[in-house]
Amino acid sequence: MNYVYAAIWFAIGLMLMIRLGREGKRFYFAGGVFLLLGAWWLFMELFPGHPFFNGWMGWVFKIVLGVSLVVLCLIFLQQKNRNEPPDDPPFDAPKEEPKADQPSEHSDAPPKE
Repeated sequence: MNYVYAAIWFAIGLMLMIRLGREGKRFYFAGGVFLLLGAWWLFMELFPGHPFFNGWMGWVFKIVLGVSLVVLCLIFLQQKNRNEPPDDPPFDAPKEEPKADQPSEHSDAPPKE
């Protein structure tokens, strides 16, 4: 079953790098993180008794992966805030009434002169 997880991580990483890499360098970094995660799952499945990810090396790997994911979250939030449209008035804000000398948007009556 871990082969499926590894394949999913590899697919996500490659998709981020190949399809979305043209939009920005941040997607290469994100794809690299997911490729690293896929390599980790595949390595752990192929060599279950190998102590590479146990002990201090395992902690270093997990810390590097965690810091990478935090950096990706910060990049995502920064990009989201940059692309956010200006504040719209709340739904319950009072609407302005058309002036008496101007026709309303839905009126078929000609403007008063």
